Amino acid sequence: MGISSQGYRDSIRKLYEKNLINAEERDFLISVVGFRNIIVHEYATVNPIFVKKIMKNKEYRRLLEIAYNLREKAKNYWDC
Repeated sequence: MGISSQGYRDSIRKLYEKNLINAEERDFLISVVGFRNIIVHEYATVNPIFVKKIMKNKEYRRLLEIAYNLREKAKNYWDC
């Protein structure tokens, strides 16, 4: 697709600039990266109620939707 990046946030920014994701998807992905950083790098304690809400509402499925949409858009760049 002609996109290179220097990390998660840069990837998100470039996907948005190329109109491959919308503003709502960009904001969601930025929050996911922030949450990931908290978990992986132990920047703070995670409220179990917050995690339970994510799981109960199946908010993680949004990642799959975005990934699927990106895959469909990327087909325009693949040699078939």
